[in-house]
Amino acid sequence: MMRMGTLDRYILREFAGPFLLGVLGITLLLSSGLLFELADLFIVKKVALSVVAHLLLYRLPEVLVQTLPVAALFGGLLAIWRLNKDSELVVIRGGGISLRRVVAPLLAVAALISVATYFTNELVVPWTNHEFENTIRRIIFRETGPEIQENIFFRGSATDYFYIRRFERDKMIMRDVLVYRVKPEGLPVMITAPRAEYDRRRWHLKDGVMRELDREGFVTNEARFKDLEIITSRDAEPFFGEQRTTEEMSRADLRKNIELFGRSGIDVSAFLVDYHLKLALPYANLVFVLFGLSLALAVGRGRRAMGIAVSVAATLSYYVLTPFFRSLGVNGILPPLAAAWLPTLILGLAGVALLWKMEAL
Repeated sequence: MMRMGTLDRYILREFAGPFLLGVLGITLLLSSGLLFELADLFIVKKVALSVVAHLLLYRLPEVLVQTLPVAALFGGLLAIWRLNKDSELVVIRGGGISLRRVVAPLLAVAALISVATYFTNELVVPWTNHEFENTIRRIIFRETGPEIQENIFFRGSATDYFYIRRFERDKMIMRDVLVYRVKPEGLPVMITAPRAEYDRRRWHLKDGVMRELDREGFVTNEARFKDLEIITSRDAEPFFGEQRTTEEMSRADLRKNIELFGRSGIDVSAFLVDYHLKLALPYANLVFVLFGLSLALAVGRGRRAMGIAVSVAATLSYYVLTPFFRSLGVNGILPPLAAAWLPTLILGLAGVALLWKMEAL
């Protein structure tokens, strides 16, 4: 009988091949739409090939993060299915080794992939996404003026933080604008306005309210205004380059913005859901592998096509449920934490139930 170290290495080799092929194939598949967009920039908009190549490189880390859970699922599924098909699993279990011990090295690798994905998502993806979006914004700026995105935070200067809920591009008007101004000395100031216009370095906020806050966020003084001009230190192009969607922020950055703007009464549910998703999504790698292993054991020999079909269905369900539950969290139907984690928990519980059932047989 194989020693446990030898068995672990043998199982991991069976996992490595399908996993790496899955990473390559799924990355190419997910990149296909991006490649068409980049080809349009190169052919139609005459964007330099070097810029297009940089855009592709900037987007690859996010694509890879999306690829890993699915590749891990199929790697685990095919590894256990192959051992089952050739009766090696029967021999291993006959030697007194439990199913839980057989799948342990695969779950350990999946946990490592999850941790690596989390740190990639925190340290690499926000920066590359920001560089990608800023490059696109500069391209659009040259053609039509600065591209302002909705429901977004950005920093306008050393002291001013901005939030824009909605932007009417045809009228060049921003709706529901908030400016949070931190002073080196004295109390911070929060400025809100239902409407704002801008030209280069000047913002004109209309019919708004300026509130002085204490250190805990309570209002100490309030004044209304008809028109308030804010002069920024930079022209529009670099200024709007500071825009950041949640995909361009780490959890730490997102947390700071939630705490900062949550004091003003803004509904930050969408940002809270995304904050929790930034932890839930990386650990989908572990859950996907658990489900794939359990499914391979459950379908048995000779039913590879069925196992793959169920895996594809489970994967599609997960990626449909994730935005569905996110929408429920954003709209206040579910708590943000539950909205972020429920798809992962559902798939994980399904995997645990299958594995428990097979272990009992």
